[in-house]
Amino acid sequence: MILLAILTAYVLYYYVVDPYILSPLCLSNTNRCLRAKYYRYKNSVLIHMQPTGTWIWFNGKKIYVYGQPIGRVCESDDYEPAYVADPTNTQLQGYECILKLDKLIDYYNKQGAKPEYMYKRIKLANTSENIVSSLKGESSGGVGVFDVINMFQDKNIINLGS
Repeated sequence: MILLAILTAYVLYYYVVDPYILSPLCLSNTNRCLRAKYYRYKNSVLIHMQPTGTWIWFNGKKIYVYGQPIGRVCESDDYEPAYVADPTNTQLQGYECILKLDKLIDYYNKQGAKPEYMYKRIKLANTSENIVSSLKGESSGGVGVFDVINMFQDKNIINLGS
C-alpha cells in the first residue's frame, strides 16, 4: 500500500505538478527561466535581466541597454554609454551617454518605486549576445531586448504607443 502511494505521488508530481505548476512559475528547472527585477514609474521601467546581468531602461520614448561593451567613453563622470534603440522600429540607433545606472536606480527609489519581479520560461539559454544581437537586428535565439520590452507591454506595465 505504501509503495503504491509513493508511486502515485511520483507519477502525479512528474506528469502534473512539475510541468503544469512548478515549471511555468520558474520554480523548477530554473536554468531555462528569465528573471527580471524591475522598477516602474509612470510609463518608464528599469529592468535588471538575470541571468545575463544586463540592465534595460525604457524611458517612455527610447530603449537603453546598460552593461554591454560599447568601447565609448562619456565626458562627464555622471554619465555612461548605453546602446539606444527605437521601440517602434526595433532598430539600433547607436549609443548615447545617459545617466549612470546607480543614479537612475536612486531616481526610481526617490519616486517611491519598489523593486518588483517577473519570471518567464524561455526556450533557449539566454546570453548577453542575445540581448545585443536583438538590438542589432540579428536573429540569435533566446530572449532579446525587444522580447523583454514587449513582455512588459503585454503585462500593461508600459505603453510603447505613448
